[in-house]
Amino acid sequence: MTIPLATLKAQVRAQKTLIPALYGGVDFEVVPERFARDARDRSLLPDTFAEKHRARSLADADAVERMLAYTMLGDGGLVRRIDELLVSYGNAEYATDPSKYAVSRGAATGGGATEPRPAVA
Repeated sequence: MTIPLATLKAQVRAQKTLIPALYGGVDFEVVPERFARDARDRSLLPDTFAEKHRARSLADADAVERMLAYTMLGDGGLVRRIDELLVSYGNAEYATDPSKYAVSRGAATGGGATEPRPAVA
């Protein structure tokens, strides 16, 4: 089942509030420099491929908008899973929202480590 474009764009915008530590400062209205909407835009595609396929692909405006939305969509599910793993390994302070995991570290009862650990190179 195809996700409606409006729903996809809403998911992109929602990242700011769902994962503010990662996406809070991102302006999702700004199109990335690497995204090309026009066949005349610079591209890293090999010339032979671009000449053969690019104009036809870019002619479908709905598909181009969908590609842009997916370009802007991070993997929130992956971020949540990484957070779960960080907590399970006792490293909640490295999660995208460490305060959310304070209780799991015993901070509420005074029994857990609350000081940030030094960064690992």
